[in-house]
Amino acid sequence: MLERNLNFRIILFFDYWKERYQFISNLDLGKYKHEANVLLWASFDALSNLWADNIGKDQCGKSGKRIIFDAFLARYGGELFQLVSLPDVWSRVDQGNVKVDQTKLSDDISTLLKDIGGRHTPSILEERPTHSRSISDDWSMEKIVDEILRDCPQTNRTQLKEWLTFSRYGSIAYKQMRSAYIHEGSAIADLVGCVNEM
Repeated sequence: MLERNLNFRIILFFDYWKERYQFISNLDLGKYKHEANVLLWASFDALSNLWADNIGKDQCGKSGKRIIFDAFLARYGGELFQLVSLPDVWSRVDQGNVKVDQTKLSDDISTLLKDIGGRHTPSILEERPTHSRSISDDWSMEKIVDEILRDCPQTNRTQLKEWLTFSRYGSIAYKQMRSAYIHEGSAIADLVGCVNEM
């Protein structure tokens, strides 16, 4: 009886999310792109929290919602969500955002992160680049950590990974989509901006 009840609950759970997915998939993205994004990211948010409360409990512990969201997408979202956005890393270092909790990353690590992955800003005299930067130019967290540890073996691996997590695609998506897109209606703000320019 208990096993039958559990099987029924599992089937009900997956049926619910399949229906949500089907509904979002059937939306006309030409008309309802904003609504589709809100529903999609809200579904990921809900699923990540359910995952953290159950299956991912050991992995997430007492992590914040953004970290949970990132960990969920890193686990189930495919290769893209394994990557760390190098431009985001560079930007955070440039802005002096080099703390994990209240501990500052060392100056040596900050210097390495500032140029990791072959950062290059073309001068005005250089020719137009033949290759635009793409997601495939970004690195996995492990590759970045290994690179830093090679040059700074005393680095606290856990602390560095915690800092890098905020530049992974899942974490960036949480920050951009959940806050700007959903809570601030950034798509509407873009539309109003276009209307004002007419």
